[in-house]
Amino acid sequence: MNKKLKFLISVLLVLTLAVTSFAIPATSYENDVVTTSSEMLLLNLDTDTICYSLEPQRKRFASYMSELATFIVAVENIPSPEKKKINVTQEFIDELPYSDGSLDQFIGETLTAKDILTIMMLNSGSDAAYLLADVVSPGDVDGFVAMMNERIAKLGCARSQFVTPGYSESNQHYTTCVDISKMFKHLYTIDLYKEIMESPTYIPPGFEIDPEQPTSARDRGSSKPVVQKYQVTTECSIINPASPYYFRYATGGKYSYDPTAWANLMVSTRYRGKSYLFVAMHGKNTSEENVFADARRLTTWAYLNLSDRKVIDSEDIISTYSVHADWGDYDVPLYASNSAYKTLPMKYD
Repeated sequence: MNKKLKFLISVLLVLTLAVTSFAIPATSYENDVVTTSSEMLLLNLDTDTICYSLEPQRKRFASYMSELATFIVAVENIPSPEKKKINVTQEFIDELPYSDGSLDQFIGETLTAKDILTIMMLNSGSDAAYLLADVVSPGDVDGFVAMMNERIAKLGCARSQFVTPGYSESNQHYTTCVDISKMFKHLYTIDLYKEIMESPTYIPPGFEIDPEQPTSARDRGSSKPVVQKYQVTTECSIINPASPYYFRYATGGKYSYDPTAWANLMVSTRYRGKSYLFVAMHGKNTSEENVFADARRLTTWAYLNLSDRKVIDSEDIISTYSVHADWGDYDVPLYASNSAYKTLPMKYD
C-alpha cells in the first residue's frame, strides 16, 4: 500500500475516534437557589451534563449509601431473586456487628431475595444488607465487601471505599457525590431496581393482611384491628406522597441519615420527558432546611431554566482534511458519527 495512503488512513482513524468520543465538559451553571447541603451534584441524565455541582468529589462518610453497591453485587450473584428463599433468624440478627431492626418484624419468616433487596433499598436496612451478603458469600462478609469495592471500581468509582454491606461507623467507609451518580447510572440499567422504586411502600407477597377477614394464623382469634405490620415504607420522604417533603416528579431514590454523616440523598426525577439526578451528602435534616428541599429547589430550577440543545449534528461537517495523493489533491470532509447534546441555560446564545 502507498505510504501516503497508509498515513491518510491512520490520520482519518485518529480523527474519527476523536469525534466519536466527543465529550461535553462538566459545567455548573450559576443560580440563586438557596441550598444547605455541603456537597451536591445535579446531573441531566439525558445529555449526561453536570448542571450544578458543589464539592462533588469530596469524600464523605457513606453511612447507608454502601447499600447501592450491595444491591449491584447481590443482583449480579443471586439468580432469580424473586425465587430465592431466605430464612430470617434471630441467631443471625444477634451476631451482627450492628443491627438497625429493619428485619425484626420478619424474624422466623422466610422471604425471597427480592423481598430483602426491597427492604434494604426502601428502609436503609443494614440488617437486610448483611443478610444478602451472607447469601452471596456465606460466612464471609469481608469477601462480599471485597466484591463490592472491586465492582464499583469497575464502574469508575475511584474515590469510594466500603467496609460493610450496610451501615458502618468506620472513617474508612466513604464515597462521593460523583461516585454515587456512577453507581446510579448502573442501577438504572437493572429492571429490578426500577421495579422496586416504583412504589414507596412494600408488603412481601403472601404477607398481606385483610383487616376485615384475617387470613394469617398469627392474627386469628384477635379482637384487635389487624394492621399491616409487614408493610415496609421508604425512608426517602421525597418519593412518599404521604410526606410533607414529597416531590411529585421524583421517580426513585435512596436516603440515609445518622448524626455522624448527617443526611445523604440520591433521587432521580422526570418532568416533561426530561430526567435529572440529584445527589447530596452531609445535608441537614431539619423541618425547613434539609436535603429534600435542596433536591426539590435545584431540580425545579433546572426544569424551568435549562433546555437540551443539539451542539453537534451527525450531518454536520466537523472539519476537512487535505489529502495529497499520487492521483491528485483533494479535501476529505469529516462528520461526527453521532449527534451530541448539551443541557444549557435557555438564554444561552
